[in-house]
Parts: sequence; C-alpha cells; structure tokens
Amino acid sequence: MLRSPFRYSLWLLNFLSISIISFGQKSPQAIESIKKKILADQKILSVEFSTERQTPSLILMDPRHGSYSEKDGSSLLTGWLNMRPGIDQVTLSRTIHLKNNFETVEFQQSFKGVRVEQGRYKALVKNGIIQFVTGAWFDIPTTLSQQPVLTEAQALGYARSSVNASRYAWEEIQELLRKTTNAQLRQVLQKELNEYLPKGELVIIRDFTRKETLILRLAYKFNIYATNPLSRGWVYVDAENGKILLYDSILKDFDGKKVPAPPSIDATVQTRYAGTQVIKTKQISGNDPNSGLPLVSSHAGNEIYIPGNPTYVLMDDTRGNGIETYDLNGVGGLPLSIPGLYVQGKSFTDVDNNWTLAEHHRSTGNDGAMEAENDDIAWDAHWGGEVVYDYWLAKHDRLSFDGNNGKIKSFIHYGPAYDNAFWNGTVMTYGDGSGPAAAGFKALTSLDVCGHEIGHGVCSHTSD
Repeated sequence: MLRSPFRYSLWLLNFLSISIISFGQKSPQAIESIKKKILADQKILSVEFSTERQTPSLILMDPRHGSYSEKDGSSLLTGWLNMRPGIDQVTLSRTIHLKNNFETVEFQQSFKGVRVEQGRYKALVKNGIIQFVTGAWFDIPTTLSQQPVLTEAQALGYARSSVNASRYAWEEIQELLRKTTNAQLRQVLQKELNEYLPKGELVIIRDFTRKETLILRLAYKFNIYATNPLSRGWVYVDAENGKILLYDSILKDFDGKKVPAPPSIDATVQTRYAGTQVIKTKQISGNDPNSGLPLVSSHAGNEIYIPGNPTYVLMDDTRGNGIETYDLNGVGGLPLSIPGLYVQGKSFTDVDNNWTLAEHHRSTGNDGAMEAENDDIAWDAHWGGEVVYDYWLAKHDRLSFDGNNGKIKSFIHYGPAYDNAFWNGTVMTYGDGSGPAAAGFKALTSLDVCGHEIGHGVCSHTSD
C-alpha cells in the first residue's frame, strides 16, 4: 500500500525518534567502490569485508610497492573508513611487544566521544612496518543518541536484577570494613572495595539478544561481582529501557612496603601430580607481598619463624612481571560464598627453602576437607604457572596471558573442599576439591587445569 507524502513523513519522523539503530545493507556496487578506493593504493595487496558489518575486516600490505610505519595507523584507518570529522574517531589504545621485533598495535573506535564495544582494529607490526590490519568497524548513523534516558543508578538496578544474587563482593568488603579498626587492613580493604564497586560506563554496543539483525544501542557497562551464587561478568544495560543487551562472563571456571630482596632461586619440590620438579622461590622479609600485612609462617607448628626475619615464599621474578602463589586458607566458595577477597591471601613460607612434605603436607590424607591442611598442592599450581608462561612464550611468542608480561597470581585453598578452579578476570583460583569419596574432584591444581584456566586470561586479552 502506498503512503501519502504526509503520512510517510510522520512515519519517518517517528522511526528516527527511536534510538534503535540497525544497519542498512550496502549494495554490492557500494562495497566494490570502497574496495577499489582502498586498492588504489599500490601498498595494499588485498582487502576483505565483513558480511555482517559491510566494513573492512582484513587489509594486507604489499611490501613490493613500499610500506607504512605504525605511526601511520590512525591516518590510514581514517582514510580507509571514510571517517566523518567530529563524529568518528579512532585512537591508539595499546601496544603489545612480542619477540623478534614484532608487536601488535590496537586502535579503538568511538562515536562522538563514546567508545564502541568490539569496534577496534589491530595492526601486526614488524620492525616498525605494518604487515596487515584486522578487526571490526561499525558505520554508525548520526541519529544514534549519546544521551541516556536512565540514570546510572537506575541502570545498576537493572543489572543487579538480571544477576539476581543475594550477596555481592563489595558488600562483603564493606562488612569487613565495618568490623575492623586496623589501619593497614582498612587500607587494603578500601583498595579492594574500589575495584569491586560497580561503576557504569556509557558505551555503544550491539544488541546481542537480536541475533538476526545488527542493532546498535547506547548502554551502561557494569562489572558485577556476585558472591552468592558466585559469578562475575560485564553487564550491558540499555540506557533507554533497561534491557540487558549482553552478559559477558569474566569469571571463567573449570565446565604495604616491600623490602628489596635478592632474585628468585631454585627449590626442588615433590608436586602432587607431576613428581619432582624445580620451582622458583624468593627470600623476603617484612610484610606479605599480597596483603601488605606482616608476614606469618604458613606452617607454624613445623618450623621456627621469627617475625620480621627473612623467609622464602612462592615468588618467581624470572618470568615477566612474576609468578606468585598464595593461600586463601578456605576463604570463599560454598557455603561461605566469599570470593574476591584476595587481600586475605597469605604467602606460603619456608625459612630454609627446603620445602619438604613433612612440613607442608600436614594431613595424612589426600582427599576432601583434609586438603585444607596440605600445602604441597600449591607447588603444582606454582610450577604450572611457570610452565604455562614458558609455553606461551616458546610456542606463540606471547608474553604471559595479556601479551605484556602480566603477573600470574594463583590462590590455593579457595573455599572448604571447593570442587572447581577458575580465572576471575585477574587471578587464578583453585579449590581443594571434595574428593572422590564425595563423588567430587581431587585438588584442582594439576597442569591441565592451570593451562586451561590461564588460557581464559589469554582469551580475555585477545578476543574478549
């Protein structure tokens, strides 16, 4: 049925007043025209387009006809993508240095100053020269509003309702703050609280509930860490109507003053799952490197430790920014449901660097609740962190999980007999397992679990 010009104008005005923005399809001729423009540069070998976004997804360089340096990245993208002045921006977000003079340079898309989630390009650079550029770009209509209807507090309410937890990490920390007057402890707890309090960031993101159509929305992005039941994820809330557009899990599960110290040295240990292995330990004194509180012995009944004196801990400073392993001593998990309070983690210690089973394997059993007394499983996790770091470097020229030598921190004895292990978005966490007697797991610190969980960190820093 044909609309009259007047009725059509009313319909168009009503349509444009809605802040839902869907992508119109470019004609094959339009896409071909963009390709020809890019390929007119003899330094470009080929270009591929995303079928969904209809924008360049891969551009290969042709070194036979010259080259572009990494400093040219922003200007090249501006030209290739026909950016509109004052509307579209691309900014350098980070650079990751690899071996053999390789590096990846990442550029972030924004629209009228608002960051576009998943809108980014990465350039592979060798010896300062761009080899290729790959990524995603969204052609956003100028009608998309940057003004939210909901306040940040209202959007947070929708986010919490979608998570539907009875307890959150920041509430746990606030309760601890109310109960303590210790200035040092309050300082570290406040730091933890600042990390876990959810703060809303306005971003542009596609509506992932609409798989069949690419629809962009203005949304609040929150990091919500729940403790009962346990979960942590990025929650994207539509800034107009409160709809949850995406829940992107951060927590990936299994299915002070520091005193200068000498470099890490070798220690031979009898791991639970990998036999005799050599790990790196470090001699320190004073305050615990994790909590900032005074160091205490991790097995006081089996050795004489004088507070303030040097002792060895599970720290490896020979790999990247470090491999460190700590004891949560049963904090977290069910039924306590207190995750995230990693500031309570303490160092595993040994005064003479002779890590014997007699000292560190205090229970005669290797099952369920008995594992809470056994610290030898920490050696598996510590060694596993070192092996996984070496693997990514040797096989993929990657420096730790983030490509920038990020510190690998592992926390053992999470929760009482907790049947899981997980990457929480920042650190590794291992449960003791409830044991086969309870139809559960043995201690979850074997090398395959270490590799699996730290692999989640790699995914988080590559493909989100």
